[in-house]
Amino acid sequence: MSDYLQFLGIEELPVLTQFIEKVANKGLQQYQRIIQWGGHKGQSLYNHVISGVFLIHSLTSILKLSDEELKVLTIAFCIHDLNKSYGGIDTSYGKIATTENVIKEIEKVGYDDFFPKWRDYVEDITEIIRGHSGHNSVRGDSLDRRSDSTQLGKGKIIELCKIIRAADVADLSQGYSERKHKEDFLGHVNSFTKQQYCFIAHKVSEQRGILTNIIHNQIAEYLSKNFQAVPIFLYPQGTHYLVPVSKDKLTISENDLLRIGELVAEKITQIKSDEWSKFIENGSQGIKVKKEIFNIDISYLNIFNYINTLIQRKQYKLGDKEEDCRKKLKAKNSELEIKDLIEQDRIMPNSQEEMRLGELLRTFYIFLSDHCKKSLAKAKGGCSDPWLYIYQALQIPENKDYKFLDKRYYLAYVVAKNLPVNYEELLNWVIEQVNILLPRDKTEEPELQSATSSKGDINFVSSYVVNNISFDLTDLRELAIRDFSQHLITYCQNNHEQSCYASSAEKTKKWESVYVPKGIKVQQFSNRLTGGKESEPKRHIDTIAQQQFTIEKLNYKSAGDKFLYLHVMPYSFMTAPFIESFRSIFQKLKQIDVSAVSISLKQTLEFFKKENYYQIAIKHENAQGILVPNNSEVVGNIISLPLSIVGNNKTEKYLNAIEYTLMIHKHFGVKVLLSELAIPILNLTEHSEVDVFFDGVPSGLRGLVPSEEIRFQRDQRKNLLVMEIFYGKHFWQYVKYMKFYILFLEIKTQIKRKKVI
Repeated sequence: MSDYLQFLGIEELPVLTQFIEKVANKGLQQYQRIIQWGGHKGQSLYNHVISGVFLIHSLTSILKLSDEELKVLTIAFCIHDLNKSYGGIDTSYGKIATTENVIKEIEKVGYDDFFPKWRDYVEDITEIIRGHSGHNSVRGDSLDRRSDSTQLGKGKIIELCKIIRAADVADLSQGYSERKHKEDFLGHVNSFTKQQYCFIAHKVSEQRGILTNIIHNQIAEYLSKNFQAVPIFLYPQGTHYLVPVSKDKLTISENDLLRIGELVAEKITQIKSDEWSKFIENGSQGIKVKKEIFNIDISYLNIFNYINTLIQRKQYKLGDKEEDCRKKLKAKNSELEIKDLIEQDRIMPNSQEEMRLGELLRTFYIFLSDHCKKSLAKAKGGCSDPWLYIYQALQIPENKDYKFLDKRYYLAYVVAKNLPVNYEELLNWVIEQVNILLPRDKTEEPELQSATSSKGDINFVSSYVVNNISFDLTDLRELAIRDFSQHLITYCQNNHEQSCYASSAEKTKKWESVYVPKGIKVQQFSNRLTGGKESEPKRHIDTIAQQQFTIEKLNYKSAGDKFLYLHVMPYSFMTAPFIESFRSIFQKLKQIDVSAVSISLKQTLEFFKKENYYQIAIKHENAQGILVPNNSEVVGNIISLPLSIVGNNKTEKYLNAIEYTLMIHKHFGVKVLLSELAIPILNLTEHSEVDVFFDGVPSGLRGLVPSEEIRFQRDQRKNLLVMEIFYGKHFWQYVKYMKFYILFLEIKTQIKRKKVI
């Protein structure tokens, strides 16, 4: 993996891969410094070009162009706005779009490695860029039917002009509900293809972070497979697709909806299955198996073999354990009652081997207590007490001193000193007993249903999907908004049990730490909880929000602190290849076992000074910086990047996060929302004038960031980049972009030296 964060190629699209590697990650990045005006106000030329190229290549299955035609079209689109990068004195596009200027622009950016034969197609490229706009589409030599200096032929050039117009007008479709530019795009595509196409669309009624991305992705996969749908415009709330027009009316049946819901539930189960060991909690209260694991097709043999690995890694401080045990005995019992016990030279085992034997027995006791009490009552002897069951099953003689020892913390270790079996025999016996008490192939067992209540959670996920997605199969009208009145009724009726994170029409349950990333507190005093009654102020959570956080926990490695999030959104829309390229970045990092990357702003600036364009320099980390997901399926219509930032306090961490925000914004040409919330609070695509939004800026940074909304625009009179900050009234600060970063670093250094933070 390169030491720079950059677009990566896509195996299924070889021409696009060549473009990414040879052009997009190199010379084309000089377009990042060109901020557009007019309909693309605030958007960099780089973003406009990249968006259009990715869009063109997402249509390859429809356009059916040869590699040479596709490369000519790609170069033409990259330089079609020649007037915005042109450095001469001419202002008329007709005077600027000459063969000579086209050659200069191609050489300036550098397309030789992408298309070595581009010089043979200069006339083709020039004709296409002059024809990309309706009012510039006619020139004298194009009307001369007696001569043709193009390689592809004037007929093909006219056809390719339709595609470049389609891609150009599409970038103006800034919003899911926008209609006009989508219809213009469709008209250009249909004028090129023999097969006619129409739009269909799906929409998810609410935003649930990476869970919503999984829903988007599964819908797209289903529509592609069953309706030959090609995803074109991807927005935070849904996607517009091209589908072939046919005589049969296109319909989405109830069975289709149910199947999509099942696919989402299956994907969540798969993600959990890949990371099932994270549902085994190894802490001071012992090794606990959480009930979520029963919904995954993992055998008890695998579960307890993993537990065995955890136990074998343990190193016990024998003296400390002995001292703790004696203190607890004296604190809870009279000295007379425990006289014989405390007079022993040693209560706890005096070897690592016996302690591990006790740890296994302790884990089995905890497992029985958490999951098997009903099964124990039905077992031979009919005893619901796990320790009595263990005594009888292992034929352990009764000892009067055992009753004084804490059943969860110390008893198992003391019993282990007198066990009639060794460690391996006990492990095999435990696995055998669990299979008897909780048979996995008899799901009708009442207790197994109780232990696997997460199965109901998964079923609810499927129902949630069915109830929260809608489809438009006729035109681009706004899809119906779901009625959330039942959510409000549920919230009002269930006092002190409302979901702490999102609305839901379903009942909530107490949140457990095993289902959330580190740093999120499930126990927290709140006016939603009944005062003075609960010893543990556990917050309540609805099923869907819990699934969202469970997926996040399983996908990202936490350093222990609460995450910040970079929510990446498009200026107009995202494309499937764009998102696939982002997935490739994370897949490459996971292949070399990298779980996080940090950004080096200093190295990035040094690269910029040397090459006159910049790459984001990164360092491979363990759990600091941008966290890398284990499953790339969580990347979707909104790319949410959890940040684990180094800093002595919240203000310093937020200051470091601002660096990441600005670098991601500029390098990839996207809008970015920085927030503490895993669910984005704003859809920046719909807020067309906002480039970067800082949510929850600490008070100590208000002088540096006086407003949440940051806007980058170009002052055409001075040809400078403008950072427009709205805070009460307009405030203008004129700086070139890289100089802004240098200024930012200087301010940051001064703050640290003066210890303002």
